[in-house]
Amino acid sequence: MLLDHAAEHPNDDIRLVVDDHSAVKVIFGQTRTMKETFAKFPEVLLLDGTYSINNCGMPLYSFLAEDGNGQGQIVAMFLLCGEDTEQIKTMVELFCAANPSVAQTHTVITDKDFTEIAAVESVMPHVSLQLCTFHCIKAVQRKNCFILFVT
Repeated sequence: MLLDHAAEHPNDDIRLVVDDHSAVKVIFGQTRTMKETFAKFPEVLLLDGTYSINNCGMPLYSFLAEDGNGQGQIVAMFLLCGEDTEQIKTMVELFCAANPSVAQTHTVITDKDFTEIAAVESVMPHVSLQLCTFHCIKAVQRKNCFILFVT
């Protein structure tokens, strides 16, 4: 199915990373439009993952750019066989290799996942990393914590 898509859409970027036993580790997908959007708006990149929402139980990661209207636009999608350091780092490396305009990225926004943070710091040392406010608030709410701000 992926090969059929790649044949019908030669300007799309579809990549598979497999292990020594031909098991799929990472699937990367980026349409021509996604690539063009990121090239236009490379300054801010957002990473987020959804967990086990597909019938394969693979985490789905979305990379988004913030367009000129402040709206998030999907610029790449990844399916991973797991969320260990190797897969997350491979994901970020694939994105960077496919998108030379990542050199113009100033800020990457991610959730509180330390594996994602470490991978971005390793592969993209030129960016400023920021935690997503939404994810931070949700994490605090889940823990039923109260934050006291002292001025």
